Amino acid sequence: MPTALSSTDLGTRVRRSGHLAAARRAVADVGILLQFRKHSVRRRGLARVVSLVFLVITVGVVVVPAFMPGAAGPDKAFDILLLIPSAMAGLLVLNVASAIASGGGRELISTDHASPYPISPTTDHLGALLLAPLNIAWMLQAWTLLGAAAYATPGGQLPQVQVVMILWILFSTALGQVLAWAMEAIRRGRFGIAATRSLLVCLALAAGAVQVTGNTTNFLDRVPTTWVFTEALDGWTWTWAGMA
Repeated sequence: MPTALSSTDLGTRVRRSGHLAAARRAVADVGILLQFRKHSVRRRGLARVVSLVFLVITVGVVVVPAFMPGAAGPDKAFDILLLIPSAMAGLLVLNVASAIASGGGRELISTDHASPYPISPTTDHLGALLLAPLNIAWMLQAWTLLGAAAYATPGGQLPQVQVVMILWILFSTALGQVLAWAMEAIRRGRFGIAATRSLLVCLALAAGAVQVTGNTTNFLDRVPTTWVFTEALDGWTWTWAGMA
């Protein structure tokens, strides 16, 4: 759970300094906390090796599937191509759900270490956003999406598509954190628990209604990710730049 209070409980000092000053302070504090975590790692050599391995895997996932047999072909690759917009929407939903389930993210520093030095909610939220990629589930989702795009996209269109996929992963991660913090703020308000549960029940009922009425395919065809992916396939255009 985050080490700070909810963003609805900001102190008078942060209110006086304004949101911009709070943002600057949060960036500086996050840098300090990252340095603290860096120096608290005992086996730094092993940490560097692990980081390099994950980087190599990511680069391989982005590039290697494009050279596999059947890549960008009319059979399995085309089927995967049609499913990529749904996979993008699924990534967003999973990011939102996991962030809400974790109460808004992960802390940069443990509660015991942070108790003498209270961390502002802005710092805590920014730290949770930066630590989101350290979640193995997040990595697997990102690798799956990037690998599917590399396998299904024709070679000439692959660079601009992968740029869009990376931007989408970053966007969905940030949006997931923001929605999770908003849910946490609602939960801590008056009648917050009842409101949160009611909202979750409504979402579950809506999803069930779509499934029962057989409109799942129609719903997936209308999600905005279809337009995003279509524009990514069109190439380096002004529309692509505006969308990215």
